[in-house]
Amino acid sequence: MLDSLHQGRQMTRIRTRPVYLCIIAVVAVLMPSLSHALSWNIQVVESDTGQIEDLGIDLAVEANGTAHVVYFDNGDDDGYLSLIYADSDADPWNKVFIEDNTLDISKQDPKAVLAVDANRVVYVVYPVVYPDDSYQLVYKKKGNDGWGSRFIIAAAESLPYDAQVDDEGRLNVVYSFIPDSNHDDAALKLYIADHSNEEIENHGNFQSGSLTIDSQSKPHLCYYDALNELLKYAVKNGNSWSIETVDSNIGDVESCVWGSASLALDSNGVPHISYYDFTNRDLKYANRLSGTWVPQTVDDTAVISRQTSIAIDSSDTVHICYQQLIDADGILLEYAVGNAGGWQFDTVTNFNLPPGIRSAHLSIACDDDDKPHICFTAPSRQTVEYAVAEICGDAAHPYPDGDADKNCVVDFFDLGLLGRYWFDTNCVLPDYCAGADLNTSGAVDNNDLDMLTETWLECSVFDCF
Repeated sequence: MLDSLHQGRQMTRIRTRPVYLCIIAVVAVLMPSLSHALSWNIQVVESDTGQIEDLGIDLAVEANGTAHVVYFDNGDDDGYLSLIYADSDADPWNKVFIEDNTLDISKQDPKAVLAVDANRVVYVVYPVVYPDDSYQLVYKKKGNDGWGSRFIIAAAESLPYDAQVDDEGRLNVVYSFIPDSNHDDAALKLYIADHSNEEIENHGNFQSGSLTIDSQSKPHLCYYDALNELLKYAVKNGNSWSIETVDSNIGDVESCVWGSASLALDSNGVPHISYYDFTNRDLKYANRLSGTWVPQTVDDTAVISRQTSIAIDSSDTVHICYQQLIDADGILLEYAVGNAGGWQFDTVTNFNLPPGIRSAHLSIACDDDDKPHICFTAPSRQTVEYAVAEICGDAAHPYPDGDADKNCVVDFFDLGLLGRYWFDTNCVLPDYCAGADLNTSGAVDNNDLDMLTETWLECSVFDCF
């Protein structure tokens, strides 16, 4: 009797498998256009930034998920900004005034960046304008004894673009050095604390630099050469810089477009860049996996606002956050995850833009659990906010057996991944064909399909549906 039941179940599975294979084929085609919904935990870091036309922020996330944010505040609307640092070690967030009411908003653009090293030392880089209109680009660092004094990077008008700490514990800062009021004579420079302050290029108007340090403490950066309308990539080899053009069809680059180009390295040290196409107002992405730069359009479904940020997790999956304009003053904060072969999309939140403000600032980073963290400004609410994706994978919320994309639920996205890699026999570490090889056998086949169908619509968190 039991043998008859077992044979009956096997025959049912054999008869229904062609149906699943047809579904796989259809879903594999439709996958790029589907929306991949995550649950986002959104917190307010700052509830009253005041009216600041172009509020720059920056985010760094430690391996354990602790988030660090730096931003400017004009809560009393007196025209003098306070520079604030916050971290998520407490609820509500720990907040500290680094500079209190010292920056004149009428004399310098509000832009600050931060970096955190392996020993939890925090560095914040920002400009200072003195009453006599003299400028300095400076940084402060926070150790166990609190925040130290200012260290001067440049004694002239300068805009910080990004900061990172290398494996030797040295702060690296990429910035635009502006010798006079003519930004077209600016130089792009890299400062390395207690080591050097060197020029990368000196012939133009440079915008939106992004910096990453590899495991050999070698700096990589991307930036707009606004004078020549080029997106460029630079890497330091020995004592010289190698500079390449990533994309020459980006259009007329606007001034002070912080956050419009963003760089990350994968586990093999290959650079990936998300950036803004000024001609078509699209979100674009380029990588150098083939040895040359290959640009592609990620999102051209609507007008994209000029902010974008990229992060790459431990499995080399690419995470991009950006903004999509939905009407004259409305914005969707969007999230894309995937790679050059395909993308899944999700809306994190939405907000409005006050008159005269064309964009809000944002930054993304991933922790060691591959969770994306996003910090962003919402100008109409005058807030700085933070979002982290609620992704399963811990002891309390294990992945269902058929959860190929690790989003807590077995659904059509997992079916689509099986379709994309169906009968692929080269599934190896680190990701086994993006998770489609569910049983890690080295191939995506009927055994993986059985695992998926047996756990279909299983969910390990409370709000999958």
